[in-house]
Amino acid sequence: MKIKSLKAIGKNQAFYRASLDIVRELIGRGHAPEKILPLVTSNVADALGLGGKGKISAGFDADICFFDTDWKLRSVFARGKQHLSEGKLLKKGTFEEL
Repeated sequence: MKIKSLKAIGKNQAFYRASLDIVRELIGRGHAPEKILPLVTSNVADALGLGGKGKISAGFDADICFFDTDWKLRSVFARGKQHLSEGKLLKKGTFEEL
């Protein structure tokens, strides 16, 4: 899917898409996922002082993304709700149902 404008998908979604493109590119070049994923998860959360975010650990929020073998985003869970299922958007924004 081509991004036509930031207004069409929102600034946050544009940032996430760009981050995923970078992750895919680096993994495609042979870098280990366990070295690349912290660049867009725990390192960002730590740098922004977002306690309870950025990794899967006791006491942290249970936000998680699932990818297929080509690193295409398939499912997203955030704040206890599923936002994306098998590539289909279920919620937009933080809590809006589609």
